[in-house]
Amino acid sequence: MVRNGVRMLKFKLLLILNAIGAGIFGFFAIFFPCQTLGLLRLESNHDTIHLMRISGVQLAALMMVMWFLIWSESKPLLRSMALAFFIYNLIAVMVSVNAVWRSELDVMNGGIILIHALLTLAYAYFTFKGRRSDLSADWD
Repeated sequence: MVRNGVRMLKFKLLLILNAIGAGIFGFFAIFFPCQTLGLLRLESNHDTIHLMRISGVQLAALMMVMWFLIWSESKPLLRSMALAFFIYNLIAVMVSVNAVWRSELDVMNGGIILIHALLTLAYAYFTFKGRRSDLSADWD
């Protein structure tokens, strides 16, 4: 039982770190879109600034979802959200690799791919370790 408590703390720590990262990037994407685009080595025009602000709002919403999950005691909900965040980060890795492959992004944006790849592995650990037959089961 102690082992499960430690595993739950590790998952909640992952949620806290992910929420902080999403919140910081979301804040800068909303209020400083030109500088954020410059860090990503992308062009700043009216359309990309608008898209960056929309992405910032989505990241802020994702941060709030993660923050509310930290205080949740529902183990099936946490397990389901671990699966959802695993799929989200897996898709982000695939889209980023495709953009680099098609030369739409600079290879220096590999940090984005690395962050999402590490998050994919972390959420995969919490999603698929344990009972594989029932993803909504308690973390026994």
